[in-house]
Amino acid sequence: VQYEKVLIYVTFYLNLYPMLQESQTGNIAEVEKNLSKPLTLSVCIPAFNESSNVIELIKRVSLEELNGAVIIEFLVDISGSSDNSEFALKELSEDIPILQVVNVGKRDGLNNALDRLILLAKGELIARIDGDVSIQKGTLASLIREFESERVGIVGPRVKTTKAADGLMNLVMNGEYALHHYISKISPKTTNLQIFRNVHVGIPSGFEVDDILIQQQIEAKGYCSKYVENGTIWVTPPISFNQLFKQRIRCISQQRHYSKLSGRLSPTQSPINSIHSLLKGILSREENAWGMFFFAIFELFSRLYVTAKESLMGHKDFTTWDQVKGTKEVKWEEGES
Repeated sequence: VQYEKVLIYVTFYLNLYPMLQESQTGNIAEVEKNLSKPLTLSVCIPAFNESSNVIELIKRVSLEELNGAVIIEFLVDISGSSDNSEFALKELSEDIPILQVVNVGKRDGLNNALDRLILLAKGELIARIDGDVSIQKGTLASLIREFESERVGIVGPRVKTTKAADGLMNLVMNGEYALHHYISKISPKTTNLQIFRNVHVGIPSGFEVDDILIQQQIEAKGYCSKYVENGTIWVTPPISFNQLFKQRIRCISQQRHYSKLSGRLSPTQSPINSIHSLLKGILSREENAWGMFFFAIFELFSRLYVTAKESLMGHKDFTTWDQVKGTKEVKWEEGES
């Protein structure tokens, strides 16, 4: 009887093994097939009076080795810009022929600019890059590598802040982005730089958010979001608590507007995410733990302010885009893309 059982197991294994090998070989061949053919990438940059940084951004991105993707076009929306953006970009297009400039003549908001660029994009992947960021060298390649998995639909890197102030202000700003880093490890949050599959997403009119809505639409199509912490971008932070307060009011208003229309919370809007991330940072002796603590207090005050003001306004949303009065000059450092 034992002999017969062993014989059955051996026979089963011998019949099954070729099938397993065929399946594994097929999977490997499929991966190699996917990697041998680079994905096409459309780089979309919405910018308002940011010619100096956008020019530098395009030059550096065009020189990046992406290892898995090829840039087929740069699409830049400069609608309403009053600086020399159009002239500077047209001059740059002589060296980079795949550069295309979009200008509808008036400033109609980040969402509309993004929507136009997404509709124009022909690549299999879309890289949405804000006009006021700088990118660490190798970040784009790290992000694109995640698309080797067919489950991944959208990716984003870690966001850090350049030093724009000293003392407590700098401590709080580092704390904000450290807190968002821990939140993104729980619930992936993509912003400022997003790379996603071109699966016909759009931003309906009436929404005053963009990154959260793009991520939600990608996830609704069955894909997952991925936070890539070994990729980094830098943003220029507010330089005073007054500017930070205005920024937080704008961001919180956008989040509330999103949750009302979509019926779901954004990653940073969830109290559980914030509390867990704050405790995680403190207990792991994060170098920006005190900054995280002070920012959490500042954020709580800002949220109470927005709640009170919207209640007094009859729960009417703030006009968030109109609160953006200017743009930021970005200083590029060695080692950035």
